[in-house]
Amino acid sequence: MNLYGKLLHPIVKYRIEQELSVIAPKDNLENNNIVAIYYLSYLLVKKSTEDGYPVGSRGSVGASLIANILGITEINPLPPHYRCVVCKYTIMKTSITETLTSEYQNYLQSWPFVIDIQQYQKSLKLYFLVMICQKRVVLL
Repeated sequence: MNLYGKLLHPIVKYRIEQELSVIAPKDNLENNNIVAIYYLSYLLVKKSTEDGYPVGSRGSVGASLIANILGITEINPLPPHYRCVVCKYTIMKTSITETLTSEYQNYLQSWPFVIDIQQYQKSLKLYFLVMICQKRVVLL
């Protein structure tokens, strides 16, 4: 989780949990555990990249956040977002309804340097955050 840090944005957390439930189901009764396929893909891509071969993804792996985190694909299937390279705090465009959920509010409160502001932009009604991190201010 080094890409997004230890404290995950609720959208990132939900996506990872959903993908893991398909890749490595807890019950594994249906024998559809595809962990080995992901691991072999990871090893092949890593070796190919080290040897200087170009690597591209194809099919459903291009829509997988787990594959992106493992380096199997360069495609990040998440909506456009900003991720601080220093602290890993993530900001995504979210609706007012999404920002009012307890999970999202807990995420905001876990970051002591975040000032939470609600602004409306014409018809888009987007939620904006001001982030202060390492003496930098980012206004989205």
